[in-house]
Amino acid sequence: MPQPITFFLGLALVAFCAWMALKPNYVFFIRIRNGKATATKGKLVGKFLRDVEDALQVEQVRDGWIGAVHDRQRCLRLVFPKSWHFGAQQRIRNIWGSYR
Repeated sequence: MPQPITFFLGLALVAFCAWMALKPNYVFFIRIRNGKATATKGKLVGKFLRDVEDALQVEQVRDGWIGAVHDRQRCLRLVFPKSWHFGAQQRIRNIWGSYR
C-alpha cells in the first residue's frame, strides 16, 4: 500500500478509538419523535414513558432524546439536547425522581 493510505487508515483508526472511548455510555436512552417516547436502550416502565410524553406535550417538545449516564459518584444523571429549554428538562427530572 502507498504511504499516504497507510497514514490515513492509521489516523482513522485512532480517531475511531478515541470516539469510542469518549462517547457517553447510556444506561437508558429514550428517543422522542412527534411527541412519542420510545426506549431504545435499557428497560423502562411504560408508565414512565407515558408520563414523559404527557410532560413533553405540556412543554410543547415534539422531538429529541433523553439519556441517563452515571456521574462520578455512580448516580444516574439525565442528559438532554441543548435545544430543550430548562422547564422541559426540569419537568422530566421531576418525573424521573418519582420513579427512583
